[in-house]
Amino acid sequence: MDNDINKKDDVHATYATKEVAERLDIKTVTVRKYTQELEDKGYKFEKNESNWRIFHADDLQALAYLQVLRNQGKSVSESAEKVAELQQSNLSYRINDTAIQTGDTKNDMEKYIERQEEFNKALIDRLDKQQKYIDQRLEERDQNLMKFMNDMQEQRKLEVQQQEQGKRWWKFWE
Repeated sequence: MDNDINKKDDVHATYATKEVAERLDIKTVTVRKYTQELEDKGYKFEKNESNWRIFHADDLQALAYLQVLRNQGKSVSESAEKVAELQQSNLSYRINDTAIQTGDTKNDMEKYIERQEEFNKALIDRLDKQQKYIDQRLEERDQNLMKFMNDMQEQRKLEVQQQEQGKRWWKFWE
């Protein structure tokens, strides 16, 4: 893969499909296939007045990451879903993270996987704490609701007793 995508591009630079294909060393039809799959998965590309896609540096990196996932054996659909998910979550798919800049990709990938595992553990811990809080609040709500319902029942019983005590003996059957 050509490392042109790793150069410091002007953040405002735009690219046509042909330029993207040249930079990623793939065919234009492949770029179109990848972008269509990405759009199907929710990835948003900027389009011009003719409804043609306009590619920015971030889009190049997204497509490069999609290529990395494809090279790891994932399908186009799975790869596109992952890239679109990252875009929608505002997470990174920087080339540095995909370990394609250096020659020691195995070591870089292991470091990347370790960072991802740490991130996942932190995320799971946070979700566990959040679930514990939700469960605790639901339990408190349920207890308060049951207390309120019991109080209402007791109040109703007292009212019925008072009404029965207040009735005259000849109104017993009413």
